[in-house]
Amino acid sequence: MTTDQSFEYFTTDLYVMGDNKESQCGIDNQDYVNKLTKINLPMVIREIACGLEHTLIVTNEGQVYAFGSNLKGQLGVENISVACSPIQVQGINNLNCIKIAAGEYHSCLLTDENQGYQWGDNVVKPQFIKQAQNIKCGLNFTIFQDDCLYLYKNQVLQTLQIHSPVSEFACSAYNLFYLDNINSLYMHPDNKLMDNVSNIFSGYYLSLLTEENKLYYYQDKKLIQINIQTNKIDSTFSKEFAIVLDENNKAIIINLKTQQQKEQDYVFHAISSGVNHLILIGNITRGSKQDQEQEEQEQIQEGDDDSILEEDGMSPIITQKTQQDQLLNTQQNNTFSFSIRKDLQLLHSIKTNHKETQTDEDIYYQLKYENEELRKIQQQQKKNLEIQIQFQKTLQDQINRLTQENHMLKLGQNKNQLLSLIKQKQQNLRNMIDEFYQKQKEFLGQKK
Repeated sequence: MTTDQSFEYFTTDLYVMGDNKESQCGIDNQDYVNKLTKINLPMVIREIACGLEHTLIVTNEGQVYAFGSNLKGQLGVENISVACSPIQVQGINNLNCIKIAAGEYHSCLLTDENQGYQWGDNVVKPQFIKQAQNIKCGLNFTIFQDDCLYLYKNQVLQTLQIHSPVSEFACSAYNLFYLDNINSLYMHPDNKLMDNVSNIFSGYYLSLLTEENKLYYYQDKKLIQINIQTNKIDSTFSKEFAIVLDENNKAIIINLKTQQQKEQDYVFHAISSGVNHLILIGNITRGSKQDQEQEEQEQIQEGDDDSILEEDGMSPIITQKTQQDQLLNTQQNNTFSFSIRKDLQLLHSIKTNHKETQTDEDIYYQLKYENEELRKIQQQQKKNLEIQIQFQKTLQDQINRLTQENHMLKLGQNKNQLLSLIKQKQQNLRNMIDEFYQKQKEFLGQKK
């Protein structure tokens, strides 16, 4: 594509690894990414959060995008075959998100006005939960921090009773952990685990740094130490892998099964892990459309050496030509896209000038969507049947209870009749005794 138009743009390098069956890593036609792989996006990304099979990103403008599985509405859109348009919050025209978090099937965000929202778990549109200063997620729960800690689970918000002052908190897949004001680590509610802890980090497993800069993670009710010689500043643990950032923002990838460590040569600004995938934010680059064309010519002359990650041998998922088209669209329509797998496209398009024809892929998406709707209907029918069975059981219990009460009532009536009969017999006996005494008295009088 050639054009005389020139504009400046920013790109962000995302590095991804792990499970990609639902395209949560943003890569097309690849179920698993076994090495750290670079994705170049034409926008500035300042924060990331990984759920079970979906990913959230926050741009420098405060917009939130989601991609991956939309099984229970965790992407914030109703159509399961469409991913990654900006999350729309009702009542907020220009969203400025300052914090995101992701769980198994739900997503959360915190606005610059400290408003906490959540969606997913079969609730598509973001719902306001409460004012908060911080939010973090486990697999099936969310913790909101304001004046104290609040647990939001199954659409119920409750205050957590914590006796110690909380200076910091973090979530693993199933538990809440917090530090008190003397740096002692607790697992909620009051299970003390360790003293002299400087930082704690959320992930599938909780990870922590001690005041001596030793790294531990919590698994199977015990703290396990990871031996890394460099000074550490951040970490996050998935089910299989861990990322550790050192003081130079270099990452170390750890295989938790083999304990093998691999140090990366790139600088990273933020890290996040889901259950089975990892995402890291790398360099942010400023360029222009003309620079991009010149760079493309250099790439061709050099044999495209820069498009492949050194050592890993993996190329970005978008080509140089595709990226130019995307960057031009970004300037004109404020959109971006890149290829992802199956029924999901990382795509937000405000304006389009072409008509789409129905392809085999469109038919596949439609059939999958209809199958998903049918599955939801079947689940609802199953739920209705369970409700009917429970109602019949409750009704039968009521009938049995009434029968028992009726039997007891009859026994009570028979008892009253028996008591009345006994009283009558007693009175007759007294009359007989009185009559006997009277006759005896008369007999003694006649004898005298």
